[in-house]
Amino acid sequence: MSAPDSLARGVAPAPPGTLHARTVHGGVEVRPRAGLTVRFGRGEEPDVDVCVGEDDLWVSRKHGELTFRERRWWLRNTGR
Repeated sequence: MSAPDSLARGVAPAPPGTLHARTVHGGVEVRPRAGLTVRFGRGEEPDVDVCVGEDDLWVSRKHGELTFRERRWWLRNTGR
């Protein structure tokens, strides 16, 4: 399996506020929309949208979430 493209090489044109995330298993591109939440952690779908730290026990299965509101992404830690 090859590694996903790096964000360091840039991303395709997207509206301002678009969230780009890459992981060893792929990634997501999420356009901003009021009330939209992207969940991340070492768990799997449907519990999280982006798996990070898959084998890292310091990362919770449901570690956090990013929610778009007031024209910004807001970060919330939901892990322990």
